[in-house]
Amino acid sequence: MYVDSEFIPANVAVSIDESLVAQYGIGGFRPAADCMPEAPLFTEGMCDLICNQEIDDRWLSGAYALIATRPELLVHLFASTGEIDRGIITLRLFKHGAWVPVTIDTMLPCRADGRASFICAAEGEVLWPALLTKAMAKLHGSYAALHGGELAEALVDLTGGHV
Repeated sequence: MYVDSEFIPANVAVSIDESLVAQYGIGGFRPAADCMPEAPLFTEGMCDLICNQEIDDRWLSGAYALIATRPELLVHLFASTGEIDRGIITLRLFKHGAWVPVTIDTMLPCRADGRASFICAAEGEVLWPALLTKAMAKLHGSYAALHGGELAEALVDLTGGHV
């Protein structure tokens, strides 16, 4: 399995402040396939999203819900998915006026019970929300950096400002 050396699956990816890691209830990192067994990357139709109760990421989940209504926009974000079985996926996000490739591993921060933390599909029926959140966290420096934000900022990151 691939491990992203630029955004290692460790507490430092969540926050450099260990008290925040504990507050967020992170129990470790697990492969997405273990957190959400047999979940495909995408499904037809909408999925319910859940957020970590300890971090204000509703601005981001709101943007995800809007993007999910336009499947072509959602699929565009996932630039390379051919090696997802090896734990490698590349997304494209818009930052500082340009599309930026963001390559991540599929190791997700999880709660003590093994469920994925932060934004993910409510029933674990689809992988894209958790993987997109990881790419956004890498782009912004950590999961904690996703605390608070503006819906408009998230939509620009996800669409380049063209909807």
